[in-house]
Amino acid sequence: MMKYLLLTFLGFTLWGCGTKAKKETHVTLQVAEMKIDSIALESIFLDSSLTKISSLEASSLWGFLPDTSEYFELLNSFRRLDSLKSAGKYENYISSLDIGMYKDITGILLKDISVSEAKTLRVWGINYSSYEACPYFDGKVLFISTIENNKTTACVPFAYIKTSADAPFYENFSTSSTLKPNGKVLINETHEAGGIDEKDKAYIEKRNAKIEYSVF
Repeated sequence: MMKYLLLTFLGFTLWGCGTKAKKETHVTLQVAEMKIDSIALESIFLDSSLTKISSLEASSLWGFLPDTSEYFELLNSFRRLDSLKSAGKYENYISSLDIGMYKDITGILLKDISVSEAKTLRVWGINYSSYEACPYFDGKVLFISTIENNKTTACVPFAYIKTSADAPFYENFSTSSTLKPNGKVLINETHEAGGIDEKDKAYIEKRNAKIEYSVF
């Protein structure tokens, strides 16, 4: 009888250990550090082999940027231009462009980074430009969206180059950015602005800022 009870106990113990092992299926992967400066950013947007994304795809990835974000109007304009292209009306739009209007906006997918079985970071970007007259603006922006169980739960700007000009004034933003293995996004932003002051003297102002986000 004792032998029977001992075997029964061992059987339940092994079964319990096996059950516990099956429950522990969550695996966190090592996220490699990724660095992108302004030169690398320019190269990324020149790569014609990258997958293009539509404004509809961008909307699903961009959803957690607040309405007050400086990129909100860019997304609305992306949708509008995509709609015109789909309807065959883009050429008519281009022929009637005026100052301050977007000329073109395109989206790209750079890469997906697996964090765990249920979580992925999607690195994607937007390239935009306006009508070539003052005021003029253009830019290239990479975002990182956090996707959990196939749903976007967060989105942050990662790396960007942004330029605007209305002669004799101009303003430039550029970044050197790093995605760390622990999910921190570190951005070193350089801002340069120049023009003519009240005494008709040219000036240039520069300042740097450090910005930090967490994507998981």
